[in-house]
Amino acid sequence: MGDFDEFLAARADKENGFFVTMNPGYAGRSKVDFSSNWNTNSMDKPDFLDIIQLLLSIHGFHSYEELGYRFEKVRYECRWQMPPTDHYDFGMRVVKSVMDAAGNHIRRNLAEEDALLAAIMQVHFSGFVDAHHETFKAILGKNGFKIAEYVFPKNEKAVHDSYDAEKFQQKCAMFAGMAQVRHAI
Repeated sequence: MGDFDEFLAARADKENGFFVTMNPGYAGRSKVDFSSNWNTNSMDKPDFLDIIQLLLSIHGFHSYEELGYRFEKVRYECRWQMPPTDHYDFGMRVVKSVMDAAGNHIRRNLAEEDALLAAIMQVHFSGFVDAHHETFKAILGKNGFKIAEYVFPKNEKAVHDSYDAEKFQQKCAMFAGMAQVRHAI
């Protein structure tokens, strides 16, 4: 602990600020006492809208305010309207994955709204069970995304005649999308 205190003391003046993020309750975290020497500011939860808009702007979106607001509404509504399931995640890690995927799509010269919709579908849609796809599509449509115009990327490889080709194509596109944004499948 002495090294950390020395590090902070050496850099402490009115022109520097330190932001230390902690995840209390997370296994392996140790308690750090800042109360004696430092002014602390506790934050319960991050402002997702500000973070989403910042990430969109970093990735080159010009309409980051509007699209960020719409995506935050989708995220919020999904959190409360989708049935509670252990593997449905609408937290910051998934937000970051959506933003990174949107940045990848915008670099491929997709229109901004199309890039964000493709990223949302790539990251979220593949994780939902089939019974919840319509609920998710309704939430997207209600928030101004042109979900009816969205076309899953096609996988042109051979599909056995006994399979529903369109459904198989969707599943292939979902898997490919997951493989692009996740470290492990």
